[in-house]
Amino acid sequence: MKWPAQSPDLNPIENLWHEVKKTVPKEKIKNKTQLWQEIQKAWHNTEWARESMERKRYLWRCGRSEEAIKEEGESKWEKIKNIDKEVDEQERGEKVRSSKSCEAYARVAGIPGYMSKNRRTDGKKIQMVARWRCGNELKGNMYWLKEEERKCRICGKERETLRHVKRCMNNEGGCDQRIDVLNEDGRGYEWMAKVQKIRRERMEERERESESGNESERNR
Repeated sequence: MKWPAQSPDLNPIENLWHEVKKTVPKEKIKNKTQLWQEIQKAWHNTEWARESMERKRYLWRCGRSEEAIKEEGESKWEKIKNIDKEVDEQERGEKVRSSKSCEAYARVAGIPGYMSKNRRTDGKKIQMVARWRCGNELKGNMYWLKEEERKCRICGKERETLRHVKRCMNNEGGCDQRIDVLNEDGRGYEWMAKVQKIRRERMEERERESESGNESERNR
């Protein structure tokens, strides 16, 4: 069999140059300098060049270089994968620490007990515990809201933080303030359900009072 030396199917560099030639705008070229600039631009936009840059960025993120990984043997990619996981955890941890809206994210690490121990049919329970542990059920954390909107939905007086809600629930006979309701084992679920129930009742009461007040105004 004769070897087709110039065949673009068997010579990768020929395929690359073909992509470059298709991209370079020949009608706009006025001189050699401009031609070289357009070739460089087209080269860096080829798929091969993009993949090469992505690979370099990935290795740099993991504290490695092309030269260094050549000396690390067959398990090099497994090592780099583990380093990438560590870097990812560090970056997420930094985002958690700098979060304005949710200090409670600092408690979230790995798969918590309430997720691993409960059945799939307990979806509502898992969702509620997750929302509380991530701070999504506390308006006091939502710094983008107006101050009035961040008030407790039970008493309507102070900012709705976990400490304040626990005080409100203690007054309602809901729980001992010392209980760690956000524990990862999900022990706070019943407390959370009580809070949701009392919130609905209080909000319905306020709506009725508001409607009654509006009706009195109209009758005057």
